Amino acid sequence: LFAYGTLKKKFHWNSKYLSRAKFISKAKTINKLILVIGECGVPYLIESDTKEKGFCIRGEIWQIDPITLEGLDEYEGISKKYYIRKQIQVCKLDQNEHNNN
Repeated sequence: LFAYGTLKKKFHWNSKYLSRAKFISKAKTINKLILVIGECGVPYLIESDTKEKGFCIRGEIWQIDPITLEGLDEYEGISKKYYIRKQIQVCKLDQNEHNNN
């Protein structure tokens, strides 16, 4: 799982939804995405229609089990189509990049 918002370490929902998960690494997206903060302060990502728009988004990779994924899908409103879960390409950040956050 790539977490880029309130599910990251030290953020609001991390301990509630990722307490059973294993932190793997800090990471960033390979492709540029557009990060939007909604009216309620909730972040979400939009795919860019060109390679010039957006940024490589920094986040974290977590290893999760099916129960955790089910809870996250419920929290994110997947069945209500609030969000969609999609596979994206990310790369782990090396120690130098970790320290530049």
